Amino acid sequence: MSKIILEKDEINNGVNRNLKIVSISDAHDDGKDKRIEFYKKIYQTILTLEPDYICISGDIIEAGNTSFANIESLIKDLGQLAHTVISLGNHYLQLDDYNKQVMYDWYMNLKKYSNIHPLDNDSFETEDVRFVGFTETLDSYLKQHKDEWKKMFIENFNAMNVCLDDSKYNILLAHKPITKEYFDLIPSMQMYNLILSGHMHNGCTPDFLCEFLDQFDITRGKGIFGQYNRLFDFIDSFYNGHIHEINITLEEKTTRKLRLK
Repeated sequence: MSKIILEKDEINNGVNRNLKIVSISDAHDDGKDKRIEFYKKIYQTILTLEPDYICISGDIIEAGNTSFANIESLIKDLGQLAHTVISLGNHYLQLDDYNKQVMYDWYMNLKKYSNIHPLDNDSFETEDVRFVGFTETLDSYLKQHKDEWKKMFIENFNAMNVCLDDSKYNILLAHKPITKEYFDLIPSMQMYNLILSGHMHNGCTPDFLCEFLDQFDITRGKGIFGQYNRLFDFIDSFYNGHIHEINITLEEKTTRKLRLK
């Protein structure tokens, strides 16, 4: 588990308070009961943190799994602790049309549970926080389209129809990590106070190695390992249980408004 402290951020609705968000992602539930004990540990850890919100940034289901009971039970229980906001990931997009529809129907039906908010290029908001769940197209994940990733990403992002303003703390759930390059290319993205991602499973890289590699321009600000290498996929499998506790202090500021599309 990691603890992140953002000492101060600002919104314009007169709210001044501390905000705690717990972020997890990439459960890749395979439907097997061996995951039940793992989910119990996740629940107990989050219970002790007493968050205001819980965010799950994609890939809650492993592609090919059609038994959702175990992960659904965890999500239902998390909703008893706090508002739980979920976004979609690439494993959903990789399914064939039939299974994609089955998974999507199940996913959207999670909203039947108290405080559960599955998002798909739309938003959920409370008095002082707005969450947006961004879903890219499958092509923007696939290696053979690498030369077009930037164009696809911008088109996908700008196609969302959500309203952002500084009266709320705006949080983007985007499964694939967003680098500073993309952040600078899309003015509307700068309206977000916080971006939560998954996909890289904690980066697959130990902190000491990140610190070393970041000295070189070739790696700074970029994911080191991609998802199309068998060795790194094996390493990747050990990093699907990370929990981030994010502590934020909200203070008042002046307002500016922007409507996306």
